[in-house]
Amino acid sequence: MKLLKLGYFIAVLGLLMWSCKEDTPPQSDTTPSNTFPMEQILLNDLGDFKDPAANWQLASEVYADRNEKHALEPTTGKGILVCLPSEEAKGNLFTDFDHEDLDMELDVLMPKGSNSGIYLMSRYEIQLFDSWGKAEAKHSDIGGIYQRWDESRAESERGYEGRAPLVNAAKAPGLWQHIRIVFKAPRFDANGNKIRNAIFKEVYLNGTLVQKDQEVSGPTRAAAFEDEVQSAPLMLQGDHGPVAFRNIRYKKYKAADVGLGNLMVEKYASKDDTIGLKMSADPDTTFQADTMSFLQAGQNQGYLLKYDGTLQIPLEGEYIFTAQVDGGAFLIINGDTLIDHNYYHGFGEKVFAKTKLQAGNVPFQFVYNKPSRGWRRSMALFVEGEEIAYQPLHAPSSIYISEPDEPIHIAANDEVVLQRSFMMHGDKKRTHVVSVGTPKNVHYTYALDNGTLLQAWHGNFLDATPMWFGRGPSQLAVPLGPEIEFQAGPTLAFLNSNEAAWPDSTQTGVSYKPLGYKTDEAGYPEFSMQLNETEITDKVWPDDNEQKLTRNLKVSNASSDAFIRLAKGSKIEQLPDGAYAVDDKKFYLAVTEKGEGEIFIRDVEQQELVYKPNGNAANIQYEIIW
Repeated sequence: MKLLKLGYFIAVLGLLMWSCKEDTPPQSDTTPSNTFPMEQILLNDLGDFKDPAANWQLASEVYADRNEKHALEPTTGKGILVCLPSEEAKGNLFTDFDHEDLDMELDVLMPKGSNSGIYLMSRYEIQLFDSWGKAEAKHSDIGGIYQRWDESRAESERGYEGRAPLVNAAKAPGLWQHIRIVFKAPRFDANGNKIRNAIFKEVYLNGTLVQKDQEVSGPTRAAAFEDEVQSAPLMLQGDHGPVAFRNIRYKKYKAADVGLGNLMVEKYASKDDTIGLKMSADPDTTFQADTMSFLQAGQNQGYLLKYDGTLQIPLEGEYIFTAQVDGGAFLIINGDTLIDHNYYHGFGEKVFAKTKLQAGNVPFQFVYNKPSRGWRRSMALFVEGEEIAYQPLHAPSSIYISEPDEPIHIAANDEVVLQRSFMMHGDKKRTHVVSVGTPKNVHYTYALDNGTLLQAWHGNFLDATPMWFGRGPSQLAVPLGPEIEFQAGPTLAFLNSNEAAWPDSTQTGVSYKPLGYKTDEAGYPEFSMQLNETEITDKVWPDDNEQKLTRNLKVSNASSDAFIRLAKGSKIEQLPDGAYAVDDKKFYLAVTEKGEGEIFIRDVEQQELVYKPNGNAANIQYEIIW
């Protein structure tokens, strides 16, 4: 038996991921005041598409048996776009709008073995494929940029430029998967000559970055057209396999950018937040620049930088500016102060301003004040227009990332590894957790303060860099693979009725005692705890062959008001094969043993899958598949 050691480790701030996010609109800030809204294809009919072929239809619900190849069953209705290709009908589907630069997101559901694609401008494909459980993804797997093709080349070289996803973030067949794409159209000069290739700036699959800054020199294989143009429709592939789409949202932009011109920089000494007083004196130095970066100060603190120049605005319209600084900042455009971010602020704090601008050269000043705290130093200014894609106005070097020469990773290649740390769950930092890494490359995090399975992921185990590099103030560990989160709150609760609300934490009047854990011969832990007189053991382990976890809960001395919550979500439904689809097909839960107890779905705020023991002892076992 191994006793769990309680203790906390050290971590760094979460700036490490900024290298993957600096060109992306803030994901947590989506109110109209700080970003322009997306348009949505409502899917009440097929009127947003050009001449849809017979293989395309609408549905209110779809079901794909995860064990049956190409099985996709729609329910008549609206809200979901379904492709069921046949020899007679297998047309691709084109939007009735053309696009240049495009931000888009949608949900996609793939049956087992199916194949499809999303073609930006009908030419550049992000691959859709049932890639669940593949150890090494290729360009032909979901999230890949499909290869180009040239019949004139040698046979082994005909396919080229394909880009595999950075990680395989695929879910199991029949589950909804979320895709987000940030795409830059090719650029052409006044004579129609291409001067820049199309670029997939970012592609996310199920919240995981799978493509970053990937250029495509021309149309990929099976594109609708072989030429390259300024604008064209979005295309959904319809001739390969059954597939379903929903929640299709997008923002279209012109293939143009905001530029900086005639940029002069003044540097002042600064020891406090009185910005106006500093600039009433002569600057220490003045120089010309073509970009903005805190590195231009040449020191870590004790300075103020004032940038004075023009914004080269390509189109008339409204623009939103977003500033983030370690320190203070001002933004002045056309003589109007749009951002007054005086005093000291952390880089995680965003401040926004919206204004209408005319096309042409617009005078602006941006002030960055860095009087102190030189160990924190970043300065960023972003802009988005109604028809101009979100972009940085600062240099990439202006976001400071402190990291070691080599990341500090914890592996679980040959044995089960248990690691205590802090861990983010949703937007909350959980402090009493242990992460369990397994040689099966399926891992999970367990909350010790209430006996809850918090999350699971596949791939590599943990990035401990935020725990052990530098001073580590955040004390966080980060999963190294695409994670799926489960509900928080205690696994077992005492309820006075089937309709009573589930507690968020240990209930008032309930004595909770964690009893540690023991490990089996393979190293998998079995956690034990006691709530009043009720005792629970909880063991979770991976499957030998599939991307899933099995969980076994044993209960003794259970009182008549004891309930166990198996899952929580916006929608829980029992499928024809007996398994449950949880949180609107986010993951599957398949019960393999329940004894004499009762399992039911209840509606209390959201839906919950609950197990009620029949008697004072129970043994419930189920699989989580995603």
